[in-house]
Amino acid sequence: MSRAQIHDDRIVRDVVTSLTGGEPGAERAAIRQQMEQAARQFDSLAAEALCKALLERLTAKPDDVRELETLLILGLAHPTVLNEHRIPLVQEGRRLAILLERQGEPERAQSLLELLSGQCPEDRGLDRELAGMMRRSGSTDRLVERYLRRAEEAMRDGRRTDAVRWLREVLLVDRSRRDVARMIRDLGFEQVARRKMWFLAAKVAAGLALLAALAWAEVSRERALFAEYAAIPPATPGEVGSLRGRLAAIDYLVEKNVPWIGIFGASRERGELRAAIARIGSAEAEALAARAGEDAHQATQAESARVRGRLAAERGDFTAAREELEQALALAPADWAARARVQADVDAIVAWQAENRGRTAEVRR
Repeated sequence: MSRAQIHDDRIVRDVVTSLTGGEPGAERAAIRQQMEQAARQFDSLAAEALCKALLERLTAKPDDVRELETLLILGLAHPTVLNEHRIPLVQEGRRLAILLERQGEPERAQSLLELLSGQCPEDRGLDRELAGMMRRSGSTDRLVERYLRRAEEAMRDGRRTDAVRWLREVLLVDRSRRDVARMIRDLGFEQVARRKMWFLAAKVAAGLALLAALAWAEVSRERALFAEYAAIPPATPGEVGSLRGRLAAIDYLVEKNVPWIGIFGASRERGELRAAIARIGSAEAEALAARAGEDAHQATQAESARVRGRLAAERGDFTAAREELEQALALAPADWAARARVQADVDAIVAWQAENRGRTAEVRR
């Protein structure tokens, strides 16, 4: 579309509908896709004319979400257009995010702030607003992952101060992350050690060669640690011994080699292994409880049979007494406290019956 084609409100409304999806509730593409669409459909001159028309409309209706969104999409696709009209991209983007959140589109508002944060990484206000929006929408897990990812990137680039700053942001969201607190402490110790090293190197010219050697040793150490981590035998799912073995090996590797770039992935795996072990322990505890209940039930039945046997013996019905006592022995668990006493009673009845049968046979002869 050329600049000459943009001459009335109908054209502007059509552009707004094309780029933003029209009214609330309609299917809407992602903001990045809308940027790509705007870059394809409009050259810089057409985008400038559209922005001018949208600014005039927004003067009358400053809270029109779709028109403001169209203005920002065109500005993101053609950054020079906003500069020519002196439109502050970050400020208007924040205002649009607030309006989107208010009208029930928090995920879209978060996507917009994430896009702006990527283009303006030095603006800490964007990060704070994005964090607040994620907290309000219950996306704290995503927020923690975002901060950990930034800390990991900073560690890879050697920006350890930035890594500590992002790790502290994680603790502000989730104070239960002891692994993150330990990483901050260890990185702080390392920063102190590095400052001392640089101070000594500045005094001694030969320290430059030493620092180069230390840097190479650090790279070799990281490679060796990654190789050692990869060499740990994998855990067999469902086997506690195997899971604990791998967890113990990773614990030992992490505790003895902090700081280490791979500590982020290792810490995540440690959490997964502990969760798996806890699940298996919970299942075993439930099985033990069920088994204990079954043993108690069997002991109760055995005790009832024992009482019936004793009563039968007191009546002189030793045949019934023997049957009840033998049933008690069959029902009772192996560790039944009365087992020896009942067995002795059964043996006595059997001996008495055998003796009486012998006397009866002699009388008959």
